[in-house]
Amino acid sequence: MYRKKRAGGSGRLCAFVLMLAMACVAMVAAPQRARGESVEDHVVQTSAPRTTRVDMFDYWLQDQHAIDYAYYNQPGFKEQGINIGHKLLFMYSTRGESGINEWHAGRPYLGIVQRTLDENGYPRLSEQYGGESLAYLFDGSDESSGQPGKAVYPNATGLFQLDGDGYYHFDSQKEFASFDPLSGTFRVYDTWGVKASKLLSSNHDGQFFPFDRAETVFDVADGSLVQRDVTPTTTNLSTETNPSPSLNHWFGMKVTSEVYQREGGTVGGKPITYELTGDDDVWVFIDGVLVADMGGIHGARSIQISLQTGSVNVFEDRNGDGTWRQGEQRYNNSSTDTLRECFRAAGREDATSWQGDTFADETEHTVKLFYLERGSGSSNLKMRFNLAADPDPAPRAAMRLVKTLTGADIQDGFFSATLTPVTSDTATAAEAAQRLGGVDAETGEKNVSFPAAARTEDGVATSSVDLLSDAEFGADDVGKTFVYEVLELVPDPVPTGYTYDASSYRLSISVTRSGAVISVTEQLSDEGGDVIAEASYTNEVDSRQTPVTVTLENAYAPLPTGIVLRAAKVLDGRELRADEFTFELREGGVVLDTQTNAADGSVTFDRIAYDQPGEHDYQIVEVPGDEKGVTYDDSVYTVHVSVADDVSRGSLVATWSYGTAGAPVFHNAYSEPTPAAGDGTDHASTSSGQAAAAPAAHPVPDTGDATTPTVLLVLLALGVAAFVAARRLSR
Repeated sequence: MYRKKRAGGSGRLCAFVLMLAMACVAMVAAPQRARGESVEDHVVQTSAPRTTRVDMFDYWLQDQHAIDYAYYNQPGFKEQGINIGHKLLFMYSTRGESGINEWHAGRPYLGIVQRTLDENGYPRLSEQYGGESLAYLFDGSDESSGQPGKAVYPNATGLFQLDGDGYYHFDSQKEFASFDPLSGTFRVYDTWGVKASKLLSSNHDGQFFPFDRAETVFDVADGSLVQRDVTPTTTNLSTETNPSPSLNHWFGMKVTSEVYQREGGTVGGKPITYELTGDDDVWVFIDGVLVADMGGIHGARSIQISLQTGSVNVFEDRNGDGTWRQGEQRYNNSSTDTLRECFRAAGREDATSWQGDTFADETEHTVKLFYLERGSGSSNLKMRFNLAADPDPAPRAAMRLVKTLTGADIQDGFFSATLTPVTSDTATAAEAAQRLGGVDAETGEKNVSFPAAARTEDGVATSSVDLLSDAEFGADDVGKTFVYEVLELVPDPVPTGYTYDASSYRLSISVTRSGAVISVTEQLSDEGGDVIAEASYTNEVDSRQTPVTVTLENAYAPLPTGIVLRAAKVLDGRELRADEFTFELREGGVVLDTQTNAADGSVTFDRIAYDQPGEHDYQIVEVPGDEKGVTYDDSVYTVHVSVADDVSRGSLVATWSYGTAGAPVFHNAYSEPTPAAGDGTDHASTSSGQAAAAPAAHPVPDTGDATTPTVLLVLLALGVAAFVAARRLSR
């Protein structure tokens, strides 16, 4: 059985006041950390075009982290790593090379690849260079699958920002982009990173080295990123977190976009354009036809493709605005100044419909960009595009429920949350439920459970569930706001040891329209009505890349446990007296407790409490005395105690075992001391002839008490033996 848990208003106010007071004390007591001390404070917000995919590739010759910059090529480099068996080379230096591997300064080397993609969708070298497919550079094969010198990172996200005119963009002269291979995402920082090198021509501040970390190129001072003296030719960069001594020069990128030609080549009233500045090889294909050829090892040059007019320009962008202007040098192949001419030159003019020199409206197209950095010098990238998606798909909302549990692993299905559609001013609860899907007809709620997740090193387990990714909002929804309440489901009774999240949230999804673009805006509010998260999506922006996130925080702390360790004393030769012998309980050489025996021979140590799982080894020893006639027991008894977290009970549980010496039963013997001569004692009559009295039996202890049945049985057996011995002596 579950109950919905809400926090009381007064409790929240008290908690807020307490937190505010603690914060004020901390501000006085501790030095303040300056804003921006971490490079991560300077990561900018990016956006993911819904129909654009970016694949990243890292290449190498010797190994992935070996230096890839040198003034001259190393011996045998043509038969190492990614170069093995291929004509298109990755090089330390272009000195001594020619043709497709030669440095061409500012001029692209045209004709390296054929005018159409191969049957698998990859560029292929022109016949004069052997006609080899470049699939080995851009497909999913890597070193583990037989392609030496290559690592593949598919579907990389986070490179592009979105401006107010609907253009996605990245510019290495303004931002530094660092790709994280583990997460498959870019982090884009708010200023350029790599400095220009005086050793290289066609070089400027703001280089594109995506496989290098921000910590390699930046320091932080006064809340701002400060560029270190790192250039494309720096060779002393090795650190504990950066094994490579130089920047990572050899890499590739494939960008695939699905485009819908509409409204005369515009979207949102803006011309549909595809602009790029970069080096080295850059080839742009549309529907498998080469429309922009900027191959070769060269300095930064630019491409501008207009789907509004159909114009294609490969040129030197002297003023840096991405637009070709009269007087700027052009490098187009002959008779390929428009999209239609490019298709005609490839023999594909009849493969699509035309409207003048550009594509006809209501036609779909695929744009593929292939980018290589093959040298060890400058690396540049600037992109700007607004390729329109198919208007038919409706925009989607997205919400991610995140569950964190401190102190234990998350068990599959153990935690649940509920979303309840509610009526707003413009949409009914039934309409909201229809968009959500999976709502129980009786309760009007949708319950979701969290999958299993293990704790990380910080002791926190994190699980998540994505919702609303299938909810589409179309033209009929414009002007409506759909509202959902989000709560954690709390079992009744609450499992022992667990603390649940008392927060409740409200998610509002508003649908608007601007021209042909339908937008979905999500706002997440807390119980006080304050907006704590917000995101907007269109049918051109994939909401799943940046969902609104609700985090429910839970904690687990098991109930403590304890154990009582006991021993027994048996004395032969006379009756045992209370407090006659002393015993110590030790751990790691430290005395934890000292106790004496009871009259029945039992020895009980103070209870040991545990609030953490762990392993413990204890020693129980007798403290030697100095009573005449008593022989003391020097045995050392060991007890191993294992404290484990029984999550099913919400409690720590202590279990124990004895060492090789067995149960801690100490045997002492008493012999009447012989008096000194002339003391007048009648030695024949002084021996009592009594054995030790049988120790009284103890009850079986409670859980966590290590007085064991084994010890009790031993004590009972010793008691019986003592009784028999006493009867024999009395005869």
